[in-house]
Amino acid sequence: MTRLLLLVFLLSGFAPLYAQEEDESISTEAYHFESWTRDWIEPLKEAVVFADACKLRSKPSSGSEMLAKLLIGDKVKVLKVSDVDTIINGIESKWIEVEAGKKKGYVWGGLLTNQALKISDTTCAVWGISKIIRSGDTLNEYYASVRIFSRKQVRKQVEFQVSYGDQPAYGELIMIKNPLIDGVEHVFIYSTLSESCGVSWSQHYLIETEKAINYLDVGYGSSDGGIYYSSIDFVFPTKEKEKDYMIPYHRKPDPNQYLKITDHGEYDENCIWTEHTTVESFEFKEGEIVPFCRE
Repeated sequence: MTRLLLLVFLLSGFAPLYAQEEDESISTEAYHFESWTRDWIEPLKEAVVFADACKLRSKPSSGSEMLAKLLIGDKVKVLKVSDVDTIINGIESKWIEVEAGKKKGYVWGGLLTNQALKISDTTCAVWGISKIIRSGDTLNEYYASVRIFSRKQVRKQVEFQVSYGDQPAYGELIMIKNPLIDGVEHVFIYSTLSESCGVSWSQHYLIETEKAINYLDVGYGSSDGGIYYSSIDFVFPTKEKEKDYMIPYHRKPDPNQYLKITDHGEYDENCIWTEHTTVESFEFKEGEIVPFCRE
């Protein structure tokens, strides 16, 4: 249960992201943003363009005059959230009044994200919901994208399904630096939380190589405070000191190996609390994820 509570506190602001409307990173402080009704719980002062390019418009409408062209990674000052909703690619978002340089105008909220994760002096990553496939009142499919860019150009990107049915309400992207895995430049962790009967969560790992971002399917889980919980974590060896990252169960991965830690806990019909943990070993070998075997 401690692991679940820690996850709840770690997950931070989440904003939608999307491809093009028609045709140095900001602060990594957590902005809390309810990404589905577009109600801003805390005023967002800055936002980042997620699209390759989008148009700064004179009015909250896709048919209004274009005032300027904005590129991925451009920062804008958020002035006000309008009352106008537009649905694109299944995502319903309001138009945001922003200030870009010396110009003021409107950008559809689905083209903005609340943060950019700095990877190096010239490279950043942006993330968020990229599309929703609606198949009923509750059976919706939610997809997220992570896009790595430098010098206003997208270099690598990946799209993956976040959840099915439950709406992910908050999300966070963090980076594991200097992983000791052959051919891997960075490892990213994308986590979400959803409000359902209890708390639903998803955890997604992205392995960046020289040419692409590989998606590592982790799965989903749910928890209900004091009744049951589940969690899945991957532990990667890094060049940092051991104290700088957590080693579950005092088992440190070997170079080129990572551990999958799966935890379950619940009360049974006799109100007896039980916990079960499994530890599996894997490696990223020749572009594939395979069970780890010592030679």
